[in-house]
Amino acid sequence: VYSMGLIDYFKDGLTVKTLNQTYSMLKPGGEVVIGNFHERCPSRCFLDYILDWPLIYRTEEDMTRLFNKSHFACDPVIEYEPLQVNMLVRCRKK
Repeated sequence: VYSMGLIDYFKDGLTVKTLNQTYSMLKPGGEVVIGNFHERCPSRCFLDYILDWPLIYRTEEDMTRLFNKSHFACDPVIEYEPLQVNMLVRCRKK
């Protein structure tokens, strides 16, 4: 399952629920890849205030905490797209 541009709008509780639902959809060995804007996004002020596009920016620690609170219960692998604005967070179902 792959998702970009979704959980950037979700508070932590709904993000964990979404991860749990995703977990239930996967077969053992299946993988989720979730994208989230990183808090160091250089365009953050522009996005939030000029475009009025408020997002929930997260860190690697935030994403690890959320995955550990979910049914995945894992430390995810975290990668970045070339500009390092978005994290790509991966975890497999056991």
